[in-house]
Amino acid sequence: MNSIIKYVFMVAFAAACNGLLSIIFKFALNDHVNTSYLLLIGATIAVIFFALIIFIKKNVYFNLRQCLPLVIVGLFLGATAFTFSKAVENLSASMAVLLQFQFTWIAIVINAVYCRQIPSKTKVFAIVLILIGTVFATNIIGSGEAIHLSIVGVVFGLLCASCFGFYIFANEHIQADLHWSLRAFYIMVGSLIFTIIITVPDIMSNPQIEGQASLAITLTHSSILALFGYCIPIVFFAIGIPKVGATISAMLSALELPVAIIAAMFLLHESVSILQWVGVILIVISLLIREPKKATH
Repeated sequence: MNSIIKYVFMVAFAAACNGLLSIIFKFALNDHVNTSYLLLIGATIAVIFFALIIFIKKNVYFNLRQCLPLVIVGLFLGATAFTFSKAVENLSASMAVLLQFQFTWIAIVINAVYCRQIPSKTKVFAIVLILIGTVFATNIIGSGEAIHLSIVGVVFGLLCASCFGFYIFANEHIQADLHWSLRAFYIMVGSLIFTIIITVPDIMSNPQIEGQASLAITLTHSSILALFGYCIPIVFFAIGIPKVGATISAMLSALELPVAIIAAMFLLHESVSILQWVGVILIVISLLIREPKKATH
């Protein structure tokens, strides 16, 4: 049991790191860092980091049959970042987050279909709490503003949720027995490939790191993104999800939103409404719900 708790904390910590991404992007944008350079350099740093780990571990070897499925998983990870950025461009940040958080039930449905096992009533109740908490935490109800929906934005938001839901599912079922360093490297290579595809056209049209952001500032923000957006989450997901399972991991990943709200309050000095705190509390409560113990005879 204690070993499972260790893996639960790994998945939760990875989700918490993902919750810092919006803060990282906001600080980078405030320093006029080009998003394409930020994503590409960050992904490249992460690939180099994992390559160095593999180089240090002498007994790790490459296998093409193991590589390709995980590279494809990495493509979904890269697609998650891209589709979320597009959703934010076409929707309010709150609505984009609300759509992205549909990954909780999407991952659970994918896993249920694959395993041919219906989630328990306790898990379904926890998922409902997460979704209700997300509505409150994103402040859509309490903002008092009219909700304007863009079909393009909604599509990208749901695609983002689907990509991340599949990524969580794949971490449990695809090459789960492979050493975490190789799994992380292959996944990150796939993410880098997708990032290159989407950022190179913008970089080709804007080949210099222009604006007020110097190379040093861009590298600093990219390194922070590589650490909290790629290295830590990928490693901890790669180690923890196969042990905890996709269903529990999807629920634990909801911790991302409370962390994002609290970080925004302390680091960006954003105000948090009572309704948002209610949402945070509901999400935390949902993570503490446990299956009732079966009676023994």
